[in-house]
Amino acid sequence: MTHVPYKGSGPAVADLLGGQVDVLITAAPTVSAQMGSGRMRPLAVAHGKRLPSLPDVPTAAEAGFPEFRIANWFGFAAPKGTPKAAIDYLYTQVQRQLQSADVRDKLVAAGAEPVTMTPAEAARYIDAEAARWGDLVRKARITLD
Repeated sequence: MTHVPYKGSGPAVADLLGGQVDVLITAAPTVSAQMGSGRMRPLAVAHGKRLPSLPDVPTAAEAGFPEFRIANWFGFAAPKGTPKAAIDYLYTQVQRQLQSADVRDKLVAAGAEPVTMTPAEAARYIDAEAARWGDLVRKARITLD
């Protein structure tokens, strides 16, 4: 397989649909419309568990690639030194929205899985991901061009 770098998922999706590339690794919400229309067929999800929006699609581990795990996630960040009261307020408001059935349904319909973490849990997760990807970069001897 040859890696083809793209400047965004739009051109990559266009090339997959046009037959210029044979496979694409991207976030489910990026291609939910194409999958729903049958123009794309998901082969696996690179997550620790099956996605509720794609229950029949195996995880990469189930498909024979146990170490292939990439969780595409989004989070909120605030500048260093932001008062704890402000962080707590923002966290509470975001949680309130994520508990709304309307918001959750829209996220799931787009192929996203709402997951919540406290600010402390998010910090630990980010640290763990930085360590995991840092190890991979060092082992693969990846450098900037």
